[in-house]
Amino acid sequence: MAPDDEKARPKVKDLLERDVTKPLNEVVDDATAAELEKWFGLPTYQQVEEGEVTLAQEDPEMAAVRERRAKAIAAVDPAMLEAHRRRTDAPLDDLLKFKATITLRVDPDLALFDSR
Repeated sequence: MAPDDEKARPKVKDLLERDVTKPLNEVVDDATAAELEKWFGLPTYQQVEEGEVTLAQEDPEMAAVRERRAKAIAAVDPAMLEAHRRRTDAPLDDLLKFKATITLRVDPDLALFDSR
């Protein structure tokens, strides 16, 4: 395995055992280092809820995702959505329901029948 491959695909053990005083770029490639720093630099949900940390600005990628999602939802045909809902939702009260109307009648003398 070439040294570049080892740098591009490090083991978790390598990341945990690395010297934290050295830059992350020595263990992984630049793109992976940027992604790891972005991910682990985020505050926890608890910190945000308690007001300890406020997010300075929204990630532009997430803003683009939200915009695309809103456009897709606005483009949905309401009639098609209602037809889909009728097919997939739980049955309504107007459907026939099974009612057990058979009465069980057992002769007590037959319960002691022996076929020897």
